[in-house]
Amino acid sequence: MIEKELWRIRGEIERIEAQLKSLERMATYSSISIWIRVPETEPSPYPKIDFTPVLSTVATALIYIAYGLIFLVMAGSPLGLIAYGDYIIYRRVFGKRPQPSPQNISLRQP
Repeated sequence: MIEKELWRIRGEIERIEAQLKSLERMATYSSISIWIRVPETEPSPYPKIDFTPVLSTVATALIYIAYGLIFLVMAGSPLGLIAYGDYIIYRRVFGKRPQPSPQNISLRQP
């Protein structure tokens, strides 16, 4: 009877040891999954406004305006010099018109 009890206890010990090894293997190969989620914020009552395209368009327009002004100065300078030269020639050829003197002006009296 003691021998049977020893065999039974020995069998239980082996079964528990096998179960322990199995649990150790399961713990070794187990994986842990973690989900991280950003808490939701309350939606803003105001619309989201992105000024980047507007600022980009304004910068581009300013650059084109600067290019235009540079072109006008470069192209207009020779034309301005020619027009000024023509004006000087005109003044020399035709001279100044005589201005009426205050003595020649007659005042009407009623």
